Amino acid sequence: MLAATLVAAPVVTRVGLPSARAQTASSLLAPDLLRSNGADLRWTRYAGAGFDAYAVHRSRTASFTPSPATLIAELGDRAVTRYRDTTASPGLSFTYKIVTAGTTSNGRTVTLPSAGRATLTLQPDAADGSAVYLNDFSSPLPGDLCKNYGASSGLRVGTSATNTFRPLLRFDLRRIPSDAVVESAELSLYYSATTADIGVDVHRVTRSWREGSGAGTCTGDGATWRETQAGVPWGGGVRGGQFVSSRITGTGTKDRTAAGWDTFSVTNTVARWTGATASDHGFLLERASETTNSPGIAAFVQDVYPDEYNDAPSDYAVAVSEHTRYLNLASGWSYELRTVLGTNVGLDSTRW
Repeated sequence: MLAATLVAAPVVTRVGLPSARAQTASSLLAPDLLRSNGADLRWTRYAGAGFDAYAVHRSRTASFTPSPATLIAELGDRAVTRYRDTTASPGLSFTYKIVTAGTTSNGRTVTLPSAGRATLTLQPDAADGSAVYLNDFSSPLPGDLCKNYGASSGLRVGTSATNTFRPLLRFDLRRIPSDAVVESAELSLYYSATTADIGVDVHRVTRSWREGSGAGTCTGDGATWRETQAGVPWGGGVRGGQFVSSRITGTGTKDRTAAGWDTFSVTNTVARWTGATASDHGFLLERASETTNSPGIAAFVQDVYPDEYNDAPSDYAVAVSEHTRYLNLASGWSYELRTVLGTNVGLDSTRW
């Protein structure tokens, strides 16, 4: 999560569309940008008949019923599905709802940062972030060494009896003003319950790479264990990613028998990237001790964010051998980067 408080979790920004709600109702999405004076709101377009306006409501009470007393804005254009609140008070919690043609959306409760600060959360989609894992085969078969996993449903980290896995994650940080002060930044990954107790280290990548479109196939357009993209080696005889050997941070060995989050503090690294004192090539994850033939598995799962869910999807399952110890991160929606910005945050919307 990346937030200014930068949370990558891994961030942006991709947020899920509504599923079970009626197609005509608007669904209020999770705000990715919170300023001290209000949230930047986004919702799905109203598709029903009788559209009059999007009525934006705000209350200190989470279970409130929209009324004239809670109305803060009305937007009469059906195509306009965004609103920036600028009239709230710093440091307080508020719940927002959208009312259209008598239909009330879901509520979104947020806690605003203190005065002069903003929080940006990146939960990336293909446009806002990149994610791929590198796979080293101890005894490769013909065609194994060119395999790319940029479109795979999982991002594995760790080792099995025959493979070593290292994910690469990168976030688009261009929304953060270059002179903003990054006060905190956290990368968050959610894992399902497992008997594995592996630790995970985070490193800063030092060379550009491409995500690619492969799902364990040789597509020639993305990173592999040996190359940053087809025909471009990592360089210097390096394989498995070019990165700073000293870790940014790590979890250490931990009990994963209950589902939960791995959260990594990456403040200094993100501050260097946004301040242009270091090139942003993203993060590399590796098992704290890359040994083989160690049983167990942990799984970082998709569509789970810390502000909205407590449990992993019930339909998620991973089949592995008994001599496997790696984390399996299913899709880009599983990671988030949350960043908290301080002075010079640039509350003027033109800077965001």
